[in-house]
Amino acid sequence: MSSINLTTGVILNTPVSGVRPTTTFTVLITNDGTTTEFVDIIGFYLNGTTKTKYVLELLNLIAGAVTTKEYFAQFDAFEFQFITSSEYVKISAWGKNTVGKLTDAHRVLPAELNPIDVLPLIQGPTGATGPTGPTGPTGATGADGATGPTGATGRQDRQEQQGRQELQEQTES
Repeated sequence: MSSINLTTGVILNTPVSGVRPTTTFTVLITNDGTTTEFVDIIGFYLNGTTKTKYVLELLNLIAGAVTTKEYFAQFDAFEFQFITSSEYVKISAWGKNTVGKLTDAHRVLPAELNPIDVLPLIQGPTGATGPTGPTGPTGATGADGATGPTGATGRQDRQEQQGRQELQEQTES
């Protein structure tokens, strides 16, 4: 399953006569598919050249589900990104002013969301192996093993044979 990455693009929200056109940003999400799907909602506000994340939400939507989310948007500029698990997840969004009226300039329909190109992970070559570390301390001596079986009796030498023979002669006499 590959995800679909979309963005509203940067939405400028500069105050007009001291009032921002949009104070809240509403996101409507539907799952038009037949299985449960997910969507990550990521919101950023821009301050000069700095982009700061202020919304991070993961939603699971059962088949046929519809949900609406409202987010604070009183910034000079903001952007929302959506990562969905399926093309059946449809997203639209719009700004609202202080009295809850839609801000037409900040309306984004599903077809108006821009795809975000996700670059493939580029991996460089493996680095050189580092030097071998120092030898660790010797471990404790293990327990003694079991005694092995008794070996075969060895061959008798000549002197032992002679001694037995003399012993036998003395016993017979």
